[in-house]
Amino acid sequence: MIRGQNNQSYYRIRLVYLIVLLSFALLSTGCEINSKSLGAPTKGISSQTATHTEHQQNKNINKWIDEMLAQVNKVRNENGAGELSLCKTLMTTAQSYADLMLQTQHYDHTGPDGSSPSDRALEGGYNWQNPTETNPSGLNYQGVAENIAKGYQTVSMVMEGWINSPGHFRNLIASDAIHLGVGLAMNLNSDSETYWVQNFGFGGTC
Repeated sequence: MIRGQNNQSYYRIRLVYLIVLLSFALLSTGCEINSKSLGAPTKGISSQTATHTEHQQNKNINKWIDEMLAQVNKVRNENGAGELSLCKTLMTTAQSYADLMLQTQHYDHTGPDGSSPSDRALEGGYNWQNPTETNPSGLNYQGVAENIAKGYQTVSMVMEGWINSPGHFRNLIASDAIHLGVGLAMNLNSDSETYWVQNFGFGGTC
């Protein structure tokens, strides 16, 4: 009896042990599946990829600005004029006027409202009436010079057009200029509706 009870106890213990092992195996498998399902970083990867893509798009959008500044300063260096720096207020003014010309199909230095480049710059915050920086030449020219162009498809093409135009070229190499603002607006369905603006500042507030 005792041996039989011991054998029964042994088999019961063995059975319980097997059940415990089986349960543990099932639980372990379930945890692994759940871990893979919950831990898959799909959203995180997508989010990072989207942020990277957005950053690249912004970088590409601004690439033409860097290219134009470099080409303007190259021309100025070749002609003995100091380099220009981008000016936030003139950037806003130039871009706003490029957008306006595209929207209204108005192509002229004088705006539809009769404004001059200097008027638009002053309204945009470039206070050329009270220069904050001394011009390299020592002259106190007040105002803003402007180059505009239409129909050119690249920075190099529009720069070549301005360089070959005496009046536009004078603005490009003006020794008094220290600030630059640029704007570009285009109709993607029409190559001819591409408007470019350059604003040259002479000591106003950026």
